[in-house]
Amino acid sequence: MKLIVGLGNPGVKYENTRHNAGFMVMDRIAQMTDQSISKKKFEGSYVKTKLRGEDVILLKPETYMNLSGFSVRACMDFFKIDRKDILVIYDDLDTPVGSIRLKTKGSAGGHNGMKSVISSVLGEDFNRIRVGIGRDPKIKIIDYVLTKFRADEVEDLNKAIDQAAKAALFSLNHTFEQTMNRYNVKPKKAKPKPATEKTQTFANNEATETYTLDSKDSKASKDTDSDKKSADDKKPELSQIEKQSPASPVIEERVETTYSLSGSEIEMAEFFVESKPKSE
Repeated sequence: MKLIVGLGNPGVKYENTRHNAGFMVMDRIAQMTDQSISKKKFEGSYVKTKLRGEDVILLKPETYMNLSGFSVRACMDFFKIDRKDILVIYDDLDTPVGSIRLKTKGSAGGHNGMKSVISSVLGEDFNRIRVGIGRDPKIKIIDYVLTKFRADEVEDLNKAIDQAAKAALFSLNHTFEQTMNRYNVKPKKAKPKPATEKTQTFANNEATETYTLDSKDSKASKDTDSDKKSADDKKPELSQIEKQSPASPVIEERVETTYSLSGSEIEMAEFFVESKPKSE
Protein backbone atom coordinates (compact mmCIF):
# COMPACT_ATOMS: atom_id res chain seq x y z
CA MET A 1 0.00 0.00 0.00
CA LYS A 2 1.18 3.53 -0.86
CA LEU A 3 0.62 6.74 1.09
CA ILE A 4 0.61 10.14 -0.61
CA VAL A 5 0.59 13.11 1.78
CA GLY A 6 0.20 16.79 0.99
CA LEU A 7 1.18 19.30 3.68
CA GLY A 8 -0.73 22.47 4.50
CA ASN A 9 -2.91 24.29 7.01
CA PRO A 10 -6.66 23.62 7.36
CA GLY A 11 -9.36 26.30 7.17
CA VAL A 12 -10.57 29.01 4.80
CA LYS A 13 -8.03 31.46 6.23
CA TYR A 14 -5.14 29.50 4.68
CA GLU A 15 -6.66 28.53 1.34
CA ASN A 16 -4.46 29.30 -1.67
CA THR A 17 -1.56 30.49 0.49
CA ARG A 18 1.98 29.49 -0.42
CA HIS A 19 2.29 27.14 2.56
CA ASN A 20 -0.67 25.16 1.23
CA ALA A 21 0.94 24.11 -2.05
CA GLY A 22 0.89 20.49 -0.81
CA PHE A 23 -2.88 20.65 -0.25
CA MET A 24 -3.33 22.13 -3.73
CA VAL A 25 -1.55 19.16 -5.31
CA MET A 26 -3.67 16.70 -3.31
CA ASP A 27 -6.84 18.43 -4.52
CA ARG A 28 -5.56 18.19 -8.11
CA ILE A 29 -4.84 14.46 -7.69
CA ALA A 30 -8.37 13.97 -6.35
CA GLN A 31 -9.76 15.92 -9.32
CA MET A 32 -7.75 13.86 -11.84
CA THR A 33 -8.84 10.54 -10.30
CA ASP A 34 -12.45 11.42 -9.34
CA GLN A 35 -11.74 10.97 -5.64
CA SER A 36 -12.96 12.88 -2.59
CA ILE A 37 -10.46 13.37 0.24
CA SER A 38 -13.16 13.82 2.84
CA LYS A 39 -13.07 11.00 5.41
CA LYS A 40 -12.01 12.19 8.86
CA LYS A 41 -9.42 10.14 10.69
CA PHE A 42 -5.73 10.24 11.66
CA GLU A 43 -6.16 13.92 12.61
CA GLY A 44 -6.76 14.73 8.98
CA SER A 45 -8.82 14.11 5.84
CA TYR A 46 -8.15 11.02 3.76
CA VAL A 47 -9.46 8.54 1.22
CA LYS A 48 -8.47 4.93 0.62
CA THR A 49 -8.71 3.93 -3.02
CA LYS A 50 -7.07 1.96 -5.82
CA LEU A 51 -5.16 3.91 -8.45
CA ARG A 52 -3.19 2.42 -11.35
CA GLY A 53 -3.42 -1.02 -9.82
CA GLU A 54 -2.13 0.05 -6.39
CA ASP A 55 -3.90 0.46 -3.05
CA VAL A 56 -3.36 4.10 -2.12
CA ILE A 57 -4.13 6.43 0.78
CA LEU A 58 -4.44 10.14 -0.05
CA LEU A 59 -3.96 12.18 3.14
CA LYS A 60 -4.21 15.86 4.10
CA PRO A 61 -3.10 16.34 7.74
CA GLU A 62 -5.23 18.85 9.66
CA THR A 63 -2.97 19.24 12.68
CA TYR A 64 -1.61 22.50 11.21
CA MET A 65 1.74 22.49 9.50
CA ASN A 66 4.09 22.21 12.48
CA LEU A 67 2.47 18.97 13.72
CA SER A 68 1.95 17.25 10.36
CA GLY A 69 4.02 14.25 11.42
CA PHE A 70 1.46 13.10 14.01
CA SER A 71 -1.16 12.57 11.29
CA VAL A 72 1.32 10.83 8.99
CA ARG A 73 2.50 8.48 11.74
CA ALA A 74 -1.04 7.56 12.79
CA CYS A 75 -1.98 6.68 9.21
CA MET A 76 1.20 4.65 8.66
CA ASP A 77 0.65 2.65 11.84
CA PHE A 78 -3.01 1.91 11.10
CA PHE A 79 -2.40 0.64 7.55
CA LYS A 80 1.07 -0.75 8.32
CA ILE A 81 2.76 1.35 5.65
CA ASP A 82 6.54 1.33 5.42
CA ARG A 83 8.52 4.57 5.17
CA LYS A 84 9.77 3.64 1.68
CA ASP A 85 6.15 3.64 0.48
CA ILE A 86 5.25 7.20 1.46
CA LEU A 87 5.42 10.29 -0.73
CA VAL A 88 5.24 13.75 0.87
CA ILE A 89 4.36 16.83 -1.17
CA TYR A 90 5.11 20.28 0.23
CA ASP A 91 6.07 23.89 -0.57
CA ASP A 92 9.68 24.94 -1.05
CA LEU A 93 11.16 28.43 -0.76
CA ASP A 94 14.32 27.53 -2.68
CA THR A 95 12.45 26.42 -5.80
CA PRO A 96 10.97 29.12 -8.07
CA VAL A 97 7.23 29.33 -8.69
CA GLY A 98 6.37 27.08 -11.63
CA SER A 99 9.00 24.43 -10.87
CA ILE A 100 8.99 21.19 -8.88
CA ARG A 101 11.85 19.09 -7.50
CA LEU A 102 11.73 15.40 -6.65
CA LYS A 103 14.06 13.76 -4.10
CA THR A 104 14.38 10.40 -2.39
CA LYS A 105 15.76 11.75 0.87
CA GLY A 106 17.12 14.85 2.56
CA SER A 107 16.81 17.17 5.52
CA ALA A 108 13.83 19.41 6.28
CA GLY A 109 15.69 22.45 4.97
CA GLY A 110 14.03 24.70 7.55
CA HIS A 111 10.49 23.55 6.71
CA ASN A 112 8.64 22.96 10.00
CA GLY A 113 6.13 20.56 8.49
CA MET A 114 8.91 18.39 7.14
CA LYS A 115 10.74 18.55 10.47
CA SER A 116 7.66 17.07 12.10
CA VAL A 117 7.28 14.36 9.45
CA ILE A 118 10.96 13.35 9.62
CA SER A 119 10.77 13.15 13.39
CA SER A 120 7.59 11.08 13.31
CA VAL A 121 8.63 8.56 10.65
CA LEU A 122 12.06 8.24 12.26
CA GLY A 123 14.17 8.96 9.22
CA GLU A 124 14.87 11.18 6.20
CA ASP A 125 14.90 8.47 3.52
CA PHE A 126 11.44 8.79 2.00
CA ASN A 127 10.26 10.23 -1.29
CA ARG A 128 9.16 13.82 -1.58
CA ILE A 129 8.00 16.38 -4.17
CA ARG A 130 8.81 20.02 -3.52
CA VAL A 131 6.57 22.64 -5.13
CA GLY A 132 8.27 25.97 -5.70
CA ILE A 133 6.87 29.07 -4.03
CA GLY A 134 9.93 31.33 -4.49
CA ARG A 135 11.13 33.98 -2.08
CA ASP A 136 10.67 37.68 -1.42
CA PRO A 137 13.62 39.23 0.45
CA LYS A 138 11.43 42.16 1.48
CA ILE A 139 9.03 39.93 3.46
CA LYS A 140 9.89 37.80 6.49
CA ILE A 141 9.64 34.08 5.72
CA ILE A 142 7.09 33.47 8.49
CA ASP A 143 4.82 36.03 6.84
CA TYR A 144 5.69 35.24 3.24
CA VAL A 145 4.62 31.58 3.36
CA LEU A 146 1.16 32.67 4.50
CA THR A 147 0.65 35.11 1.62
CA LYS A 148 -1.44 34.22 -1.41
CA PHE A 149 0.11 33.82 -4.84
CA ARG A 150 0.15 36.94 -7.00
CA ALA A 151 -2.01 37.09 -10.12
CA ASP A 152 1.06 36.97 -12.38
CA GLU A 153 2.20 33.73 -10.67
CA VAL A 154 -1.05 31.76 -11.01
CA GLU A 155 -0.40 30.38 -14.49
CA ASP A 156 3.05 29.05 -13.53
CA LEU A 157 1.70 27.74 -10.23
CA ASN A 158 -1.04 25.76 -11.96
CA LYS A 159 1.50 24.20 -14.32
CA ALA A 160 3.64 23.13 -11.35
CA ILE A 161 0.63 21.70 -9.49
CA ASP A 162 -0.34 19.69 -12.58
CA GLN A 163 3.20 18.36 -12.95
CA ALA A 164 3.43 17.43 -9.25
CA ALA A 165 0.08 15.60 -9.40
CA LYS A 166 1.10 13.71 -12.55
CA ALA A 167 4.45 12.81 -10.98
CA ALA A 168 2.73 11.45 -7.85
CA LEU A 169 0.42 9.26 -9.94
CA PHE A 170 3.27 8.15 -12.21
CA SER A 171 5.25 7.01 -9.16
CA LEU A 172 2.53 4.52 -8.20
CA ASN A 173 3.55 2.04 -10.89
CA HIS A 174 7.11 3.19 -11.58
CA THR A 175 10.21 3.44 -9.43
CA PHE A 176 10.85 6.84 -7.94
CA GLU A 177 14.13 7.03 -9.84
CA GLN A 178 12.15 6.69 -13.07
CA THR A 179 9.75 9.35 -11.82
CA MET A 180 12.60 11.75 -11.07
CA ASN A 181 14.12 11.19 -14.50
CA ARG A 182 10.79 12.06 -16.09
CA TYR A 183 9.71 15.04 -13.98
CA ASN A 184 12.87 16.65 -12.65
CA VAL A 185 13.65 19.35 -15.18
CA LYS A 186 17.28 20.42 -15.08
CA PRO A 187 17.76 24.21 -15.25
CA LYS A 188 19.56 25.46 -18.36
CA LYS A 189 23.15 26.49 -17.77
CA ALA A 190 23.85 30.12 -18.50
CA LYS A 191 26.25 30.68 -21.37
CA PRO A 192 29.59 32.18 -20.25
CA LYS A 193 29.96 35.82 -21.11
CA PRO A 194 32.76 36.65 -23.58
CA ALA A 195 35.84 38.23 -22.03
CA THR A 196 35.78 41.99 -22.38
CA GLU A 197 38.77 43.85 -23.81
CA LYS A 198 40.00 47.22 -22.68
CA THR A 199 40.27 49.38 -25.77
CA GLN A 200 41.51 52.87 -26.29
CA THR A 201 40.86 54.86 -29.47
CA PHE A 202 42.99 57.68 -30.85
CA ALA A 203 41.56 59.85 -33.64
CA ASN A 204 43.23 62.21 -36.09
CA ASN A 205 41.77 64.23 -38.92
CA GLU A 206 41.59 61.36 -41.38
CA ALA A 207 41.22 58.06 -39.55
CA THR A 208 40.60 56.31 -36.23
CA GLU A 209 43.09 53.73 -34.98
CA THR A 210 42.22 51.27 -32.17
CA TYR A 211 44.76 49.85 -29.72
CA THR A 212 43.96 46.92 -27.37
CA LEU A 213 45.59 46.44 -23.98
CA ASP A 214 46.36 42.75 -23.58
CA SER A 215 45.26 41.73 -20.05
CA LYS A 216 47.75 38.86 -19.90
CA ASP A 217 51.04 40.68 -20.31
CA SER A 218 49.88 44.31 -20.27
CA LYS A 219 51.54 45.00 -23.68
CA ALA A 220 49.98 47.20 -26.33
CA SER A 221 49.11 45.69 -29.70
CA LYS A 222 47.43 47.35 -32.66
CA ASP A 223 44.20 45.72 -34.00
CA THR A 224 44.65 45.06 -37.73
CA ASP A 225 43.48 42.49 -40.25
CA SER A 226 47.07 41.49 -41.07
CA ASP A 227 49.09 38.79 -39.35
CA LYS A 228 50.22 39.41 -35.77
CA LYS A 229 53.62 40.93 -35.15
CA SER A 230 56.40 38.77 -33.81
CA ALA A 231 56.74 38.30 -30.04
CA ASP A 232 59.99 40.27 -30.03
CA ASP A 233 58.26 43.42 -31.27
CA LYS A 234 57.06 44.84 -27.98
CA LYS A 235 56.02 48.32 -29.08
CA PRO A 236 53.58 49.47 -31.79
CA GLU A 237 55.13 51.07 -34.87
CA LEU A 238 55.12 54.83 -35.29
CA SER A 239 52.36 55.70 -37.75
CA GLN A 240 52.85 58.41 -40.34
CA ILE A 241 49.85 60.69 -40.72
CA GLU A 242 49.45 62.93 -43.70
CA LYS A 243 48.67 66.58 -43.34
CA GLN A 244 45.02 67.49 -43.60
CA SER A 245 45.70 70.56 -45.75
CA PRO A 246 48.72 72.02 -47.66
CA ALA A 247 48.14 75.26 -45.76
CA SER A 248 48.77 73.51 -42.46
CA PRO A 249 52.10 74.45 -40.80
CA VAL A 250 52.49 70.87 -39.56
CA ILE A 251 54.99 68.84 -41.56
CA GLU A 252 54.18 65.48 -39.93
CA GLU A 253 52.59 63.90 -36.91
CA ARG A 254 53.52 60.68 -35.19
CA VAL A 255 52.30 58.64 -32.25
CA GLU A 256 54.77 57.99 -29.44
CA THR A 257 54.22 55.41 -26.73
CA THR A 258 55.55 55.50 -23.17
CA TYR A 259 55.34 52.85 -20.49
CA SER A 260 55.37 53.29 -16.69
CA LEU A 261 55.13 50.84 -13.79
CA SER A 262 52.09 51.37 -11.51
CA GLY A 263 51.81 48.80 -8.73
CA SER A 264 51.97 45.40 -10.46
CA GLU A 265 50.74 46.59 -13.86
CA ILE A 266 52.33 48.41 -16.76
CA GLU A 267 50.47 51.52 -17.83
CA MET A 268 50.66 52.75 -21.40
CA ALA A 269 50.29 56.30 -22.65
CA GLU A 270 50.22 57.47 -26.26
CA PHE A 271 50.30 61.04 -27.55
CA PHE A 272 50.85 63.03 -30.74
CA VAL A 273 54.04 64.90 -31.43
CA GLU A 274 53.98 67.68 -34.02
CA SER A 275 57.04 68.82 -35.99
CA LYS A 276 56.88 72.40 -37.29
CA PRO A 277 59.12 74.04 -39.93
CA LYS A 278 62.15 75.87 -38.61
CA SER A 279 62.03 79.65 -38.81
CA GLU A 280 64.29 81.02 -41.51
